[in-house]
Amino acid sequence: MVAGEKKYLPVILHVAAWTIFIILPLYLGWVTNTADITFLKRHYLGVAGYAVLFYLSYLWLTEKYLFRGKWYLYVLFIVLLMMLLFFATDYGGERLFPRTQKELEFHKAFEEFMQSQGIPKRPDYPFRVVNYFFTALFFIGFSAGLRLLERYRTNERIRKELEKDRLQSELVMLKNQISPHFFFNTMNNIYSLIEIDTEAARNAVHRLSGLMRYFLYESEQEDVTLKKEVAFMRNYIDLMKLRLSKKVQLEINLPEPDPDRPFPPLLFIPFIENAFKHGVSYQENSFIRINLQVIGNKVVFLCENSIPGRQNTDVSDLNGIGLENVRKRLQILFPERHNLSITTSPDIYRVELQIEQ
Repeated sequence: MVAGEKKYLPVILHVAAWTIFIILPLYLGWVTNTADITFLKRHYLGVAGYAVLFYLSYLWLTEKYLFRGKWYLYVLFIVLLMMLLFFATDYGGERLFPRTQKELEFHKAFEEFMQSQGIPKRPDYPFRVVNYFFTALFFIGFSAGLRLLERYRTNERIRKELEKDRLQSELVMLKNQISPHFFFNTMNNIYSLIEIDTEAARNAVHRLSGLMRYFLYESEQEDVTLKKEVAFMRNYIDLMKLRLSKKVQLEINLPEPDPDRPFPPLLFIPFIENAFKHGVSYQENSFIRINLQVIGNKVVFLCENSIPGRQNTDVSDLNGIGLENVRKRLQILFPERHNLSITTSPDIYRVELQIEQ
């Protein structure tokens, strides 16, 4: 549903509800062949009174008094309104549109039928008072409940927008965390390559410029494409390879996804950065395995790394602000449509993320 439709939906629902109140007695009178113009005038005067009561509570009293804790003033105004509108609609209706002979005969016949069934005659005026006040309380309760629901939805929307803005700020912080030490180490690696392999150094600089462009421009958007995100991950991994020794086994499986498939930027990179930070050893054999699959509308990401020197590694160190940021982003971007599993065995740290788009 587009924004314009959402904006006018409450108005449409209000019009539809009051239309039912207007049409229903006409339909029942036509079906039962008991339609009476005087009765309908009194009925519509009563509906007008309930509408005034509903909208004064809905548009003014609930917001001004009830939501601000002034419930005593809210109750006082409601009681005064109910009494005033009862007098205007019931007493005024009887004076403006007195009952016709046909109505009086129908009413008398109905009372005789009720008495024949053993049901005692009820006082007419007290019954009308009780009926009015119970109906009025229904309209008041409904108006307050509706306003409360709208207030909750508005607050929830504002909360989500603030949370989204906060997460966007954290994403910028995440970029700033990755950027300095990553670029510093990469530049050192490229500097070392210049004397050894000039062509490899030039390729590394090209990849680094692509990463910087992605960091500065692409990642500022709410969505990029999964293809761009995969290309960024490839460049990141290729540059990280520059400082790896032969003791590190690297298994990478990143397919070519749909080029137009939208996807949030920098969602996987904290896991990959975490793997290179904690899964690499220069003294013993270690490994990193990164796998991405796109199955229909599901994206499955798997990242595993060894934990070298486990006896000196606190597992809590493997979960930094970047990973916590991802958890929060997932709750906002894919509520009830993602599954993040992080497990640790004696030698392996494993992350599996499934997202349904």
